[in-house]
Amino acid sequence: MQLMAHFVTDFYGQNEQICLQKLRDGFRSKFMYFHALFTFLIAWLFSLSISFVWCALIIGFSHLVIDNLKSIFKNWKYVFFVDQLFHLTVIITVVLLYSHLDSILEQTWMPSTKVLIWNAC
Repeated sequence: MQLMAHFVTDFYGQNEQICLQKLRDGFRSKFMYFHALFTFLIAWLFSLSISFVWCALIIGFSHLVIDNLKSIFKNWKYVFFVDQLFHLTVIITVVLLYSHLDSILEQTWMPSTKVLIWNAC
């Protein structure tokens, strides 16, 4: 589910104009912050778990940092691939850590993220 959330936020949640402004202005772009907030909200929503909020915050904040790094290295021809690799690494790491801690966190109102992720694959 978190991979789908990433796909939604990175490829459908922003248009070309927003992407270009983020690349040009980095942390000075208001869209950088809106995109990070949107990423947090969608990651949390797609988790179907109230207890995933801290993980969604990590995903949203790391998205902000990674996208800013992308704006710094925007002229490097492999920046898109490295950017996506970093995003996916964070998402997979956070989800794996969450799935190990899921049993000690508060009860969810839907099946656990671990179950949903493996069923989506």
